[in-house]
Amino acid sequence: MDEAWQRIKVLLVPSVWFEAWGIVVVEAHIRGIPVISSDAGALPETMRSLDHVIPVHAIDGKRQGNTTTYVIPEQDISLWVETLNELMGNRARYEQLASEVRNATRDWLEHLDEAALERWMVAARSKS
Repeated sequence: MDEAWQRIKVLLVPSVWFEAWGIVVVEAHIRGIPVISSDAGALPETMRSLDHVIPVHAIDGKRQGNTTTYVIPEQDISLWVETLNELMGNRARYEQLASEVRNATRDWLEHLDEAALERWMVAARSKS
């Protein structure tokens, strides 16, 4: 997996599911990989205001007829494309963001304890 992480320049997390927590975001950030994420579920809290969160039309639980298949709402990908192009087209901004997410995440993790994590999660929940 380390080899895959070394090749990733920007991680896209376009989830339309109500994610409980996006550990992949933290894994990318700790490696200095900027993330472009959807706003589904707890992904905005996982992003911790570090980079780009894009609104999506999340799955609302509707099913296709009498099947177990969820209805996936139509999505507008133009903001995803624009954000990725902006980030990959500006090396100085990319390097600044990569350093910012790595340092902020390291600091957050180094100073994290169980009580602090619980307080953070409760605060994040009260914002929604």
